[in-house]
Amino acid sequence: MRVTVDSSPRHGVVRRVIPFVVLTVIIAGIYVAAIAWHRAEIESLSRRRDWLGVVATARRLLLIHPDDGVATRLAARASIRLGRPLEALEFLRRAGGLDLEDLHLLGAGLLREGRVAEAGEVYRRILETSPNDTLALKRAAAIDLADQRWDRAESLAKRLIELPKGRIAGHTLAGSIYYHLGRKGIVGMFGMALGEFEQVLAADPELREMPLPQGLFWNQYASILIEEGRNEQARAAIERRLSQAGDDPGLLTRLGELLESAGDAEGAADAWRRALAIDPGRSETELALGRSALRRGDLAEAEARIRRAVDAEPDSIEALYAWSNLLQRLGRRGEADAARTRVERLRRPAAPGAPPADDG
Repeated sequence: MRVTVDSSPRHGVVRRVIPFVVLTVIIAGIYVAAIAWHRAEIESLSRRRDWLGVVATARRLLLIHPDDGVATRLAARASIRLGRPLEALEFLRRAGGLDLEDLHLLGAGLLREGRVAEAGEVYRRILETSPNDTLALKRAAAIDLADQRWDRAESLAKRLIELPKGRIAGHTLAGSIYYHLGRKGIVGMFGMALGEFEQVLAADPELREMPLPQGLFWNQYASILIEEGRNEQARAAIERRLSQAGDDPGLLTRLGELLESAGDAEGAADAWRRALAIDPGRSETELALGRSALRRGDLAEAEARIRRAVDAEPDSIEALYAWSNLLQRLGRRGEADAARTRVERLRRPAAPGAPPADDG
């Protein structure tokens, strides 16, 4: 029998291609095996809580497989345990899929690092899948309050109020939102704030569940009472708090205002001096002293005090308004008009739901 060897060009191409196909299969097998080995090593290290090893091995795997979900997820978890929230956030943005505990640890770590915006991003991610997570609602609302995102903060506070475990925090945050809006000159906000804070005090008289620092709560509450004309109640609340917790510059400032309105100028001045001894240059205390000097007709002291108040808190509507009035009285109309314009711009993001101001 005679065997015929096919020497056609097609057969030659096949003979040349086969080694490349075999090599490709071998390389692909090695690649898949390397990924599988690294994943198994990462999971083993994670079970042993070797967080440094997890991150190092995950980074090696991500060099050859950048979108590996196992590597990014476990590396994010390990970074959280190592107290590296920014590194964890880097992995999280690529991975997703972290459980609730990991996300809460990440949010808390970012807050400790002062990365408030990134923490807000994490808490909003939690709320996408767990809309009734009380802790996430509290922290997201507090972040929005600090950022003056009134509408969003109010919405979160109302959601908290609907939850049994979030009711006190929700009323507290709503009261604080309305207090700040009242300070911006929005009519009716102080009354709404007072209603919220009184619900807090009725439900939690010792303020054990109330999320604000106690000094801040009493400061805002006393200020609201004064704005609502309930001076005797404000004074009783301030004096009770001072007797329990010692001198507080904010409460001493409020007390000075009450004493002066009651005709005790010496007692008022003493309260303000005590406040400045704790917190030198405090804007609202300097403003109180400036207003007092203005009422006495001491324009030089009034100018010095109110200027210091504005320098200490340039975005304080109260300080700028007083400064504008003083400049008008001093005949410096151009400066007075500039200060009044600044006041109007600061007032523009008025109430929940209002669009932000366009300051150009």
